[in-house]
Amino acid sequence: MRAEWRDAAAPPPPGEPITAAWLTAQLGSMLARETIVVTELVTNAAGAARHLPRSVTGSFLAAGGSSLGWGLGASIGVKLARPESEVVCLLGDGSFLFGAPEAALWMSRQYQAPFLAVVYNNRGWAAVRDATARQHPAGFAARGGDFSSSFGDGVDFAAIARAAGGYGERIRSAPDLPAAVERARDAVRGGTPAVLDVLLPPV
Repeated sequence: MRAEWRDAAAPPPPGEPITAAWLTAQLGSMLARETIVVTELVTNAAGAARHLPRSVTGSFLAAGGSSLGWGLGASIGVKLARPESEVVCLLGDGSFLFGAPEAALWMSRQYQAPFLAVVYNNRGWAAVRDATARQHPAGFAARGGDFSSSFGDGVDFAAIARAAGGYGERIRSAPDLPAAVERARDAVRGGTPAVLDVLLPPV
């Protein structure tokens, strides 16, 4: 099983999109043991546990039963409670939108609680698509292949971050990730919340 997990986290071939497993494994290798990871991943939740092992108590926080939108506000709360700690929030594009990002990032700056948000941008609600297909496998949406769950390419989460006074950068290819993560972390260390909008294969 562990071999399968390692294979899933293999680097994408040149020209191919970043995968969620590879992204999570890379973050796992870059973040310190003491970094507090707040995760609101839904369809990629299992991958966070597999590819981002945490060994320090209190360094991995996930929603117990909230609706979408918990992650950004929770990250602010964690940073206010532990101002000396690096806080990194992992969340999908739907969770990011539900978290009122403009307000959350403004609040993060206003109260000196900067954190890094990494958006797993598959350009849609995979959870909605998958749940609909399971519940109604022969339904209208499944037959037509349209689950009304795609965002297309129109939502630029990095631009939302910049508009709210944060640092924002969109990442399209694997070689660009390490330097982008460091630029974002530098921004956070300087007191500015940061968003990395990482494009994954679309749902």
